Amino acid sequence: MLRAARTAPSASIAELERSAKNKMVNAGITPWRIIAGICSVFFGGCIVLSLLNGQIYAAPLFLVFFVPTLYLFLFFGRIQISESGIRMSAPAGVFAINWRDVTAIEFAKSHIVIKGTAKRLVIPQFAYWSPRDRAAATVYRISG
Repeated sequence: MLRAARTAPSASIAELERSAKNKMVNAGITPWRIIAGICSVFFGGCIVLSLLNGQIYAAPLFLVFFVPTLYLFLFFGRIQISESGIRMSAPAGVFAINWRDVTAIEFAKSHIVIKGTAKRLVIPQFAYWSPRDRAAATVYRISG
């Protein structure tokens, strides 16, 4: 079983090693953002329709689901790890921190908190990254 997991197409391993040599790894949580975008539109539509139909009591129920999915969609995006630092590009903006400013890194169940002297960057835990992105980050960490 372990041997089967180690054998991967040689093209993808070579591509990962090239990416590590370029000292830049791109990772993202695209499937989660797609789901969050669809749910935001759906629950936002439900809120608008409930208000238009005079069912004001139903709007707060949909709001409970709308706010977290909108947050996930707006504030999480593509993660870029390089020699100089880590950056996350999201629709709400670009969030970055340089490695020289990092004072601590905390791992939680669903996220990683990278603390700096005057900044803090929160990124999703590796479990939410695609397997390819996790592998690229591992190769980068080993070779870098």
